[in-house]
Amino acid sequence: STGNSFQSQRSLHQSFRDAMLPDRGSKEGLGTNIYSVYADPESPETWEHFQVSKAKIVFSCMVGGQAAEVSLSRTLKKDGVPFLAITNSNNEAKELYEAGCRYVIQQEYLAAKVMKEILDDEIPKGKARAFDDKRREHKGELHDTMEDELSRQIHHFL
Repeated sequence: STGNSFQSQRSLHQSFRDAMLPDRGSKEGLGTNIYSVYADPESPETWEHFQVSKAKIVFSCMVGGQAAEVSLSRTLKKDGVPFLAITNSNNEAKELYEAGCRYVIQQEYLAAKVMKEILDDEIPKGKARAFDDKRREHKGELHDTMEDELSRQIHHFL
């Protein structure tokens, strides 16, 4: 969410079940149940306004919002709502767990874990073939993602 300024490039994304979809008066979210809302994701007033205490789950990707995530974690713990967050710091992860966060995803840990799995699969193939399949698969995914994004932008423009 962006505090009252689009320049901050911050957004709150909400996912709604079909029966709960808001009347947006626009094509935003067409084909998905995720909507961008321009509001301050670090503000308790935003949490109250968008009723995060009634959510099935809350997942935070705030960058530099540790204090807000700790506060939100405490609030959601009281309401029994599972809260998940992303961080790169062990200290931040510990602080979030102490505040009631259900699970903290550490990007560097996940990257190292995935890389170990990839190495376990690829090294036995030998130098000549190692990573060839992974490269092709990843390039294909990147191409598909670019086409999907372009189609979404064209559709949104129209």
